[in-house]
Amino acid sequence: MIDARALFEKSALSIPSEKSRPLWDAWARYEYMYGDLAAVNKLEARFKEVFPNGMSFHFSLRYISNEDKANH
Repeated sequence: MIDARALFEKSALSIPSEKSRPLWDAWARYEYMYGDLAAVNKLEARFKEVFPNGMSFHFSLRYISNEDKANH
C-alpha cells in the first residue's frame, strides 16, 4: 500500500494541476477504500494545497458516527 500511495503522490504532484484532477480522484478513491483516517486527512490537505479554490473530497466524513452525520 505504501508503494501505491508513493506512486500516486509523486505522479499527482508532477503533473500540472489543470491536468491532474483525474489522478487525484483515483488517489482519493484508493485512500477511501484502503487508507486510514490519517492518510485520508493528509490527502485532503495536499488536495487543498493544489486546488485551493476547488472542492475537497470530504472522504474523512466516513469516520464520523451516524449520530454526527445526522447533524451535518
